[in-house]
Amino acid sequence: MRIQYCLRLAALMLPIVYIANCVAADPPSVDEATKTALFESLKGRLSKELPDATIDRDSFGFSFTVKCKSRRVEVQGRNKSGWLPGRARTDIIPDIGGFVAKIEFRDLVFDPKSFAGVPSYGEYVETGSVTQYRNYYFLNNATGWIGLTFDFDKEADPKWLAMFREEIEEHARQKYPDRQNWREYWSTHPETLTASLERFFPNHDGEELIWKFENGEWVCRHHVAECTLYDRDANGRPVESPHNEIGPLNNGFTIRLTTVADPNYSQLRINECKTSNGLWQSYYNSNLVWRSQLYVYVDHGWRTDMDKIIDQLKHAIRHAQSERFAPAQP
Repeated sequence: MRIQYCLRLAALMLPIVYIANCVAADPPSVDEATKTALFESLKGRLSKELPDATIDRDSFGFSFTVKCKSRRVEVQGRNKSGWLPGRARTDIIPDIGGFVAKIEFRDLVFDPKSFAGVPSYGEYVETGSVTQYRNYYFLNNATGWIGLTFDFDKEADPKWLAMFREEIEEHARQKYPDRQNWREYWSTHPETLTASLERFFPNHDGEELIWKFENGEWVCRHHVAECTLYDRDANGRPVESPHNEIGPLNNGFTIRLTTVADPNYSQLRINECKTSNGLWQSYYNSNLVWRSQLYVYVDHGWRTDMDKIIDQLKHAIRHAQSERFAPAQP
């Protein structure tokens, strides 16, 4: 009787064990053969065509990095929300004529997300002298994704990016088509940003603001006047001949948004800077909103609430970005 009871109990438990195993099964991952084939193919081509480059595979096999003419820097970067993290981090960036490429492997469950409705793939984003290209490829054997992030200096040969894309496309197909970068989009759709600025930054201290798009820039002036400034020589001493310039009063400001970076700041890789000429302060930021490719210049008086201005600019720019990918209304 005991033997029959145990056999019946085992028969009843088998379907439950089978179902549990099916539910708990992990999704298929990128096969090692694909990873190894891509790694060895790139390694072979680089050894012949670019012997100065180095290729490293991480210990877990999730990614590998290729570096050519690069260097390590300590940066106080920003997260996607624009806030500064608690401490600086070490980044590897391309030097003059160099590049840094990272190839990542993702499981099928991976879904390339967008931030605030703004995709961060399929485009070229410039920050100073460095341009970043990012995109995702779906493997031909349907076991996962390959992600490519390619940072390159403006003097780097474009054939190296073409080589990486060619090697990846031997195993996968590009998921997202290349599209206009943000600089090109703002230049062809300036009214989108103008409308967003007028909507989310319409006034300051109860007074209406006027936003204008002129000479390729979005400009707003509030409480400004003509002032006399004395330039200084290399020793910091005032020169004899002054000049007149329109600048903000104590509670005023002049805001300029442009897609053109300041060459002096870019050459020094300065993302954010505050200066003063004695009469007013100046603020510069090349990355106020993540990947927007908008450079912000603000001349402001000593009593101007800059925190409020920055918050309103961020809100307006992010809304203009989301408008680009908003679904068309019927």
